Amino acid sequence: MTLSGLVQGPIFIGVILVFINGYTGWLLLYTILAAVLISFVVCLFSRKGYEVSVEEFSGIVQSGQNCTVRITLRKKGFCFLPRITVYGELSGQKFAAKTSLLFRNTVSLDVRIRTSQCGLQHARITRSVGEDLVGMFWFKRLWELETSVAVLPKRVKYTGPEVVPSLLPSEDEDREEGATVQFGGVPGYEHREYVEGDSPRKINYKLSAKKKQLMVRLDESCGNESTRLVLTGDADSGCAEQAFALAEKLVIKGDPVSVHHHGDSFSAVLPSSVEQLREWLAFRRFDVSGETGQLPSGSVCVVISPQGIAIR
Repeated sequence: MTLSGLVQGPIFIGVILVFINGYTGWLLLYTILAAVLISFVVCLFSRKGYEVSVEEFSGIVQSGQNCTVRITLRKKGFCFLPRITVYGELSGQKFAAKTSLLFRNTVSLDVRIRTSQCGLQHARITRSVGEDLVGMFWFKRLWELETSVAVLPKRVKYTGPEVVPSLLPSEDEDREEGATVQFGGVPGYEHREYVEGDSPRKINYKLSAKKKQLMVRLDESCGNESTRLVLTGDADSGCAEQAFALAEKLVIKGDPVSVHHHGDSFSAVLPSSVEQLREWLAFRRFDVSGETGQLPSGSVCVVISPQGIAIR
């Protein structure tokens, strides 16, 4: 019932009482009061007769596209509410979804929200409001429900300083993927002379005896040292997009990279691992602050923060 209806109703009844028929006017007044009272009682007993739930994970989407959050309302007793409105928010964007549990035991709502930032975003259901039959009474319930959405970073152009990768051999013996052999060679079949710092595990002793000098196999785990891309503790969505742009640029040229954020890291060496890096960034939290920590060891370390990009 609108505000105009609340004003016009008593005026209409008063006109009937004074100018038409007193009995009819009083009967109409009592009927309206009884309807309001019944509506209030039904809403009062129905206010806790339902529950709200959301899926724990709402999928992976592209930044700038709509994500879908499924909200489910279910009766758990007497519930006769013509309208229930569920309120929530995602990345500062508020949303509301309306439905009814009059003649259904369960109803699911798909709320579509446009994502503007990459990383792991959380949609929160904060409250629901049930309304009575005549629209005069509302009963609010508070909820602490949450679902997560992984948002892939956009493909943007790298705008930072030029990065010259290290030419030193990698010391990571456990790395399963690495830079491919140059000039079209076959991993494990091309060799080069041993230099200080090479792993003894990569020495081909049979060929070394024949050549009378130490020879090292050129295979996947014997590529160049990775360029370290460090996202600072206060890194935001824009920082993640710049890190991905730089990583993709370097990997396409054959230079391995590793991205570090809040103590975790991901290495990308081959072009096939670039998309995996993108998904890894989609599951990172960029809406929390923290210490950057000690920079990883390496000849080339690129620090990416909201204040800019620096090479150290």
